[in-house]
Amino acid sequence: MLVLYEFGLSPFAQKVKIALREKGVPFDRRNGLTGEGAEAVRRLSRRGEVPLLLDGEAVVTDSTIILDYIDEKWPDPPLLPDDPTRRAESRILEELCDTEIEAIIYHLGELMFSKDGPADVRQAVAEFGKAELKRHQAELSDRLGEDDYFDGQAIGRADMSVIPHMNASRVMRMAPEQENLLAWLDRMNARPSVTETVAEVKQSLDDFKALMGAVRTGSARRQMRDHRLDWLLRAGGAPILEARMAADNVRFAVA
Repeated sequence: MLVLYEFGLSPFAQKVKIALREKGVPFDRRNGLTGEGAEAVRRLSRRGEVPLLLDGEAVVTDSTIILDYIDEKWPDPPLLPDDPTRRAESRILEELCDTEIEAIIYHLGELMFSKDGPADVRQAVAEFGKAELKRHQAELSDRLGEDDYFDGQAIGRADMSVIPHMNASRVMRMAPEQENLLAWLDRMNARPSVTETVAEVKQSLDDFKALMGAVRTGSARRQMRDHRLDWLLRAGGAPILEARMAADNVRFAVA
């Protein structure tokens, strides 16, 4: 049995779980952010990040590499289209989601739960993030066009990468406005693989609230991945980062 160390709210974990479920591959879920699961992730991964996949003696980290592993070991149905150009476009879209869009959603969510840094800086960063998110949603709409899925007529890894962020934007009342993207969103959420994954997002909310409480009290630290740091500084959020570092509630990649 595969073991996946994950966290329900993680978009990186969500795309991996959707891929496994679309392929019909059974796996055992374990919370990788608390208790014994967190200790296992720190022991097995240099960066201490979820998701982390255990397949017997194989330890696979980084969601993109995990998807590669899954597709190579269980090739049917494939996660990428046959056409080389569309395969490249799918990988580019996955990278966009994992870096720029993830950073926007992450920081907009953080701003809802924390009051770090000057109020005017928080407001400016939030406005910048909302504008950036709208721009990306428009680009996603153009990329999707009249296709049912981003990879054409069949679901692929591009769709699995986009769906966690568009669902999050809807929850945050910043849902896309484009009709084709909204129709795609409904189409994706109707798939059993996504329905089950979204249910686990909801189940993890109490754990998330507890984690944010631990951050505020100083007993836990928020993780500042490199793309999140890059975006926050680009958005003018250096004072927010400085306030968090002064409170010693930020951690960077584990070496």
